[in-house]
Amino acid sequence: MTARDTKRQRLYDTETKHSLWVEGDGAMSLSDINKMVQRIVRSKRFSKEFGDLNSRRSGVTVTDGRGRRSGGASWLTNEIAMPRFARHKLYTLHEIAHLAAANQERQEVGPLSEAPHGPRFRRAYLTLVKWECGKEAYEEMRRLFAVAGLDLSLSAAA
Repeated sequence: MTARDTKRQRLYDTETKHSLWVEGDGAMSLSDINKMVQRIVRSKRFSKEFGDLNSRRSGVTVTDGRGRRSGGASWLTNEIAMPRFARHKLYTLHEIAHLAAANQERQEVGPLSEAPHGPRFRRAYLTLVKWECGKEAYEEMRRLFAVAGLDLSLSAAA
């Protein structure tokens, strides 16, 4: 059974304080998001850090998220849904982090039991921010997480 996602809203509120979110990192087309997602999840460093997502079914699929009120990622189908308003780099990295964390947890622990926005997710998200946005953006997000009390320890509660 998956743990309660008690810090989800705190994480969402924290993300929106990041300078890339506040200043905007530029809207992306669905095609650009798909290219970014495929480049990231097919990279050797992603596979080394989080495991191979491409061996499951047909890799990761990016959809337009039509009819959704938020973006989303499904580890069951390896699908990322990105409605128009969500088509930004940080939002996309957030959704990739869900797949990365779930894949890593399945390999290391077994059946998923951790909170969807728990420490493993936050660590994956920070790693992706560092890879895609640089050290400065990573350090800013890490600082924001610390101020918000968003722990990165895998032994911590969600």
